[in-house]
Amino acid sequence: MTYNKDIYEFWRDHALEHIKPRVGGEFPEGWDVRDLLVELIGDETVNEVGCGFGRLAGKFNPGLYHGWDISPSAIEEAHIHEPLHTFRLYELGHGLIPSTWVLFYTTLLHVHDDDVPGFLKETTSKCRKVLIGEILGRNWRRKGNPPVFNREESEYIDVMKDAGFAFTSSRDIPYKRYGKGVNVSFMVFERCY
Repeated sequence: MTYNKDIYEFWRDHALEHIKPRVGGEFPEGWDVRDLLVELIGDETVNEVGCGFGRLAGKFNPGLYHGWDISPSAIEEAHIHEPLHTFRLYELGHGLIPSTWVLFYTTLLHVHDDDVPGFLKETTSKCRKVLIGEILGRNWRRKGNPPVFNREESEYIDVMKDAGFAFTSSRDIPYKRYGKGVNVSFMVFERCY
């Protein structure tokens, strides 16, 4: 599988400059998002794709959590930030270790539209459930460095269906950083057997 080279190289080489929140402290959402993630995932194994510096890992059981990122510097920082958790460098074209869940929290909006179907098939091939959390709506897209590819819920439902998953639920929570009426959506998908 091929990926957009410019976007891949940008996140591999400059991730820490763009993933550490500059406003709102550690949780620019206005609340500790980890509590909801742990509530949704429970006490099951989880692979977090795009774990960055390990910001979300701390409330997950270290024995059940694996964080993955394409940025070596982010993985280094994650090991320092959460030394009891497992973090691994993700190599494109390779799948993940088996787990119950795969978590994408504000990760897929940084993956080019053309790459999303293959990337989701690759990263979710050994799991039963997927949790995608991000601000939905194409009106949030932007060009630039880095570009942002926000999508509609229906787009994720379609691409996840093609990857063998059914949409089971969604929860919208206010994302205070962006003002009134802006939510981060948490979409849950389960494998169709």
